[in-house]
Amino acid sequence: MVDQEEIIDKIKKNVKNWIIGFDGEVEIKVGPWRMFDISYEISDDLNTIKLDFYSVNFPQSWNHYCFEVINDIVFKMNKMIEKQKYKARIKELEAQVESRESAELKSVRESLHKFEEKIRTLIKSILAKSDINWWNTKISPQIREKSTKRLESEKTEDHKRGLFNKDYDVIEFLDFSDYEGIIFSKNYNLFKEIFQEKNLIHVFLKEIAKMRNKIFHTRTITKDELVLLSHFMKIILNLIEASEK
Repeated sequence: MVDQEEIIDKIKKNVKNWIIGFDGEVEIKVGPWRMFDISYEISDDLNTIKLDFYSVNFPQSWNHYCFEVINDIVFKMNKMIEKQKYKARIKELEAQVESRESAELKSVRESLHKFEEKIRTLIKSILAKSDINWWNTKISPQIREKSTKRLESEKTEDHKRGLFNKDYDVIEFLDFSDYEGIIFSKNYNLFKEIFQEKNLIHVFLKEIAKMRNKIFHTRTITKDELVLLSHFMKIILNLIEASEK
């Protein structure tokens, strides 16, 4: 009488030999109380095939159904491979889209940084021409206090890291919303020639601030919003550049 372990080893060899390209593991269970003669399971990574036999009909069930079972396994494995390829392609396309979006957002962030630098330079230049002590006379106490606290906080953190030779300019610690407060408050007469359409520029800056917050706080921003952001910044930058000629 042939030993059951020998039969199981033979079935394992059959599976490996009959399924071309399969070099994984074959696991076999034989037991009572089954609702089937043979069932199979394929692991998600396609590296393991599990066969389960009803002991009463084993091994005759294999002799009778082996080719049918192997064909089913090969068919299912091919479907799984196609699905994995599809998922891999989807991931690849998503990564490409994310990469393009990341590059686009990186470019927008750089544009925003340059825009803010231009606004700060303009504020400092215009106000300094009016009063050498402009920071104390032209900037509201609330804005001065907030910006100075930020500067001191950063300086403290830098000193903890051993950075002692860094230059600090308090205007770099303004909030984006502070630009409106400085330009369109009591100082507006100094900026009037540059920003003649006061209400319109005021709206543009508010909209830029909203979209800027979305970008720097990694919230969703639409393509249309990015187009508007670029458009609003360009209008303001063109006005500033025209005043410099």
